[in-house]
Amino acid sequence: MFPAMINHAFDVVWAWLSGHFNFLVLFGLLGQALFMMRFIAQWVHSEKMGRSAVPEIFWAFSIGGGLVLLIYAILKNDFVFIVGQSLGLFIYARNVFFIHKIKAKQQANNPAQILHELSFEVTELSAKGRELTPDEIKAASEALVTLQHIKK
Repeated sequence: MFPAMINHAFDVVWAWLSGHFNFLVLFGLLGQALFMMRFIAQWVHSEKMGRSAVPEIFWAFSIGGGLVLLIYAILKNDFVFIVGQSLGLFIYARNVFFIHKIKAKQQANNPAQILHELSFEVTELSAKGRELTPDEIKAASEALVTLQHIKK
């Protein structure tokens, strides 16, 4: 009995696909696959972390899948789907903006980054024959002290 039900369900799905399958359906399925990958990525990342966590790739899959699905919705002329995907894309892009903003701020406040930039500037100034000002020497010294504390 059970195998007969499975065969019947398979026949129904196959009949539907045979009549409806085209490039547009394949394109929509690609969007759904990309969109689904965000949840798989989040699940795997959370398992690795041992807690609920959202990796950056989640947002890349969200934007990729959302964009493909938005194009699909436009081609299908589905207003409800267009509105939903448009809002989602805005939210995903905003989250990516926040991630990059935080990373830039962390990098700017990173003593190793500051020291690297100072050493580059000192090299440039030395090549031009200019000596460091007392403020520049003080800033470089403070960066070195902070970096030494971090290494401990």
